[in-house]
Amino acid sequence: MTTSATEALAEKKTLTNISMDDFVTGWIAALASLGVTTVRMESPRFYRAAVKAYEKFAQLCEQQGYRPQFVIWQTKYYGDAPDFRNAIYRATARDLVSLDNPDFVNMRLKYTRDTAGYLFRYLSGGEDLYLPVAEAFRSEYHSTPTVD
Repeated sequence: MTTSATEALAEKKTLTNISMDDFVTGWIAALASLGVTTVRMESPRFYRAAVKAYEKFAQLCEQQGYRPQFVIWQTKYYGDAPDFRNAIYRATARDLVSLDNPDFVNMRLKYTRDTAGYLFRYLSGGEDLYLPVAEAFRSEYHSTPTVD
C-alpha cells in the first residue's frame, strides 16, 4: 500500500459516524433553537425540504469530518421519504416530538429555544453542524408552494 493510500485509509478511520436517529435529533434541536414549535408533515414539500436538509448535512459532514450512515431520498410515486418518516416515529418514542392524532400530520417539538441546547451537548457536531441543516430545511419548506 502506498503512503498516500495508507494516509487516506487512516483519515477514513478517524471520521465520526452519524446515524439517522442522531441526525433527526440534531434537526429537531436546531428547529427548536430557531423557534419552530410545529411542523406539518403531510405534503411532499415536507420531504423535499428534508432532502435539502440532508444535502446540506452531507456537505457539512464532509467538511467537518463526519460520515452519515444513511441517505434521505424522496420516492417518486408517493413523494415521501420512508426512512426519514420512520426516524421521526422513533423520535416520538424518545419523547423528542409528538404527532397529532388521528392523522399524525403535525409534528410538535417538545424542546424549545431554551432547552434545545441540552440535546446538542450529546450530538457529534453540535449546533455548528445542525443549525445550517435546519435553516436549509426551513428555507426549502417555506419556498415551496403549498399546493403539490
